[in-house]
Amino acid sequence: MSIPGNLMTTAMAVMPHTDVDQAKTVEKAFALTQQLSHNLQKEFHLT
Repeated sequence: MSIPGNLMTTAMAVMPHTDVDQAKTVEKAFALTQQLSHNLQKEFHLT
């Protein structure tokens, strides 16, 4: 699924922003948080 318009990340698509670099930083932080959560769930058999 492609991101509509001239947006570079999903964070840019879902939250208002004027600072592209800040939106990219939020996107990376969100992705890392999701990956950590997934790894912890897998490690401790929480799923």
